[in-house]
Amino acid sequence: MKDTLREFFNRREGCTNTLRRWYRHYLKFGEAPKATKYRNKRKNNERQAIRKAWSDEDLRILKNIVDEHPELYLDEIQDHFLVLAEKFVSTSTLWVALTTQLGYSLQAVTYRAAQRDELERRM
Repeated sequence: MKDTLREFFNRREGCTNTLRRWYRHYLKFGEAPKATKYRNKRKNNERQAIRKAWSDEDLRILKNIVDEHPELYLDEIQDHFLVLAEKFVSTSTLWVALTTQLGYSLQAVTYRAAQRDELERRM
């Protein structure tokens, strides 16, 4: 195959850069550039589907858990979520959902927990 491509390169002068780029891509990945692009696009679509896995109901449950019990650690939130939503979600996924989709920060949750402690101490 290399000899055939080299002969083609020698005969063609205008598009050799593109053909060389395609050939290098083929040697590196074993497929045409378009096939690699298609495969990568599919992977990105799968990743986006995973990111969208949080339904509105799941986010509402997570928000209620954090609002009612801001003092909970992530593993405790995970346990509550498992009981209420009947879905297992990793702690890192919970953290991403809390910070990106619900807009919470550790500072806001800590502040609420401190306020709740003051109210409980007064009683």
